[in-house]
Amino acid sequence: KKIILKDRPPISYDVLSVNLGISPKRNPKVESPFVTPVKPIEKFSAKWESLLKRVIEADEESKFTLVVVGGGASGVELCLSMQARIKRELKARGKNHHHLVFMLFSGSDVLLPTHAKKVQQICTQILKKRNIEIKLKCRVVEIDGNYIKTENESYFFNECIWCTQAGAQQWLETTGLALDSGFIAVKDTLESVNTPNVFACGDVASCLPYPRPKAGVYAVRQGPPLFENLKRTLTNQPLLPFKPQSQYLALIGTGEQNECIYSRGSLAFVGGIYWKMKDWIDTTFMAQYTSLLPFDKMRSPIISIPSVALHDEESISVVKESPMRCGGCGSKIGQTVLSNVLSQLQPNLLKRDDIITGLDTPDDCAIIRVVSANFL
Repeated sequence: KKIILKDRPPISYDVLSVNLGISPKRNPKVESPFVTPVKPIEKFSAKWESLLKRVIEADEESKFTLVVVGGGASGVELCLSMQARIKRELKARGKNHHHLVFMLFSGSDVLLPTHAKKVQQICTQILKKRNIEIKLKCRVVEIDGNYIKTENESYFFNECIWCTQAGAQQWLETTGLALDSGFIAVKDTLESVNTPNVFACGDVASCLPYPRPKAGVYAVRQGPPLFENLKRTLTNQPLLPFKPQSQYLALIGTGEQNECIYSRGSLAFVGGIYWKMKDWIDTTFMAQYTSLLPFDKMRSPIISIPSVALHDEESISVVKESPMRCGGCGSKIGQTVLSNVLSQLQPNLLKRDDIITGLDTPDDCAIIRVVSANFL
């Protein structure tokens, strides 16, 4: 029962919950400096700013082609939203967008194959209205420099955004956990099917009794039952089963506030009201992790310490006889433990060129050289 970490000591556990999400499927044939995967999102966010700057500064006399690979909801939404943002940025600078070409590639014969036919039709109409070229049944087999190759054609591009279905981390294959297409196989209690006290939820998990597509709404809804079953495991109570919903609401943005697609089951609508709904849902959800966090409760002291009136002789005597509360910065682990560990360390083994002030010359802090001219 250990978690093996890279460049860190292993961590022992009694109960483990895994929620790692998904990562892009590695395919050396489609890797290129001009290809940016959407996941992990932090890398895409950083690349997007530089991509946006490159498009804005591009020569208006030369065609600039931006390709999105992936015909699912995320690929369609991203393609439309990027086009709308770039057009607004160019307009604000007095530039036109006629040199821009957007292309959307999908290996399927329809866009948004997991959505209703009406949703597929609405998205297709909007993409065509925006002059975005749709390439269906065009599975990308290779990226060669600035050329995207399908089974039958080759297309030049300047930038490519990779938005196909991602997969689980490959290291899960070495854990001994039962997997389902690379994802951790779990019961309806979200516990591993072959390893007790190991739970998984979100995109990294595959609930065998209730297969569902990888969507954020399912991951979010698994939070409360996971929390409940973790508590039950720690208190030796029977676990409770969880059945995810069969349908979910998808609000697909187009980059324009007067146009957003409502999709749920067989229902499909389009209009500005759904953009307001999407904006409210997204901002409210994100606020749970920022402005709505219970900071006041988190900061309240666990123990209230009464003040001492120093003019009272008895109070002064109590303060004088009380042990020192402060154990130094290491008091988080206890003064005795800290002292024992420090006494066993051999300073000569810790002498390194990057340690300027260490245990051999003890001070209130250590000084470590991070790079040639920077110190921590």
